[in-house]
Amino acid sequence: MSDTQEQINVPRTQFTPHHPNVPSSLNQQQQIPTEITTSTASSSFDDGSSATYSAQASSTSSVTTTLPQRHLLPNLDFYKLNPLESRLPFEDNHFDFVMQRMVTTSYSQADWKQVLAELLRVTKPGGYIQLIEIDYYTIDLGPKGKAWETMIDTIRLKRQMEPRMARYLPELLSSLGLIDVTDKLVSVPLGSWGLDLGVLWRNNMEAFAESTTPLLSRVMDISVQEYKDHWKDYFDELPGRKPFSNVHAAWGRVSDDPNSTIDWSLCPPFSS
Repeated sequence: MSDTQEQINVPRTQFTPHHPNVPSSLNQQQQIPTEITTSTASSSFDDGSSATYSAQASSTSSVTTTLPQRHLLPNLDFYKLNPLESRLPFEDNHFDFVMQRMVTTSYSQADWKQVLAELLRVTKPGGYIQLIEIDYYTIDLGPKGKAWETMIDTIRLKRQMEPRMARYLPELLSSLGLIDVTDKLVSVPLGSWGLDLGVLWRNNMEAFAESTTPLLSRVMDISVQEYKDHWKDYFDELPGRKPFSNVHAAWGRVSDDPNSTIDWSLCPPFSS
């Protein structure tokens, strides 16, 4: 890294939706070149998943790029981009902290390798990377619910996905050469037995089922009505049971060792 302060000339093209609590002056469309020395970038996907990249001021060479951007605070900017289509628009060793969350249904196994290598590239030595994902196999479902999740596994075969990648987050980070890797699991109840949290999680699952109907019914080669009927059976079996989902988080520190390398064989989905 050089000792000159980075300048990223980005037109501030804000995009909707506008938050109702943001002052109107920040909700106006802008085309103002701006110098960014401290920033947070957020990537969003069609299925609602996202990835966030945040940093304090850094010192690198000048970079010029154009992205849909929304500037909220002096050190907070949102960028709309797809890391599967191009490299992240940041210099190497740019961020102190990088977080990616809820992207399991967006990535194939090959995509994981591509994106994680990018996250590593933009994180400073000594900086941290954190991953948060849901294990897409629910515990204690009824027989129809279990059969439905088995059918959903066909998506894994057709899209080369790993629906249970959440279980391997520590191994993913270790594969990148990160050190001091730590992980945590939180179980989230599904249904009224979990009181308010369980009801909210059911609402979340229902929204997921509805939003994925066009895509997943096509991928599974079944009709839209069949897809909806399977989800109805899934939810109808919840009363009287205590199902729950597991949410996994893992984080680790980027090594200062310049000879550190990526070794995907350390992560079971990539070593088989």
